[in-house]
Amino acid sequence: MRITANQKQEIANATLVKLDALANRRQVWQRDFFDKSNKGLYALLSECLGMYCVFQASVTTHFRQMTGHFRVSVTTCFRISVTA
Repeated sequence: MRITANQKQEIANATLVKLDALANRRQVWQRDFFDKSNKGLYALLSECLGMYCVFQASVTTHFRQMTGHFRVSVTTCFRISVTA
């Protein structure tokens, strides 16, 4: 069976419609799930970093108190803020 030019065009058009639908679904997925998931992940990581900074400061303070070592050391921790 031979495919006519009209049939080829119909197949091409149907394929493009399906590809456009897939592209739209991907955009919706990214907007609704992926981006929200990333924001949630970064919020969680930010809390982990904050806990680490608190723990590190506590250990440093305790060490200084125990050893009488008062040399100044500067450690900066950044709190990452993620808004939904």
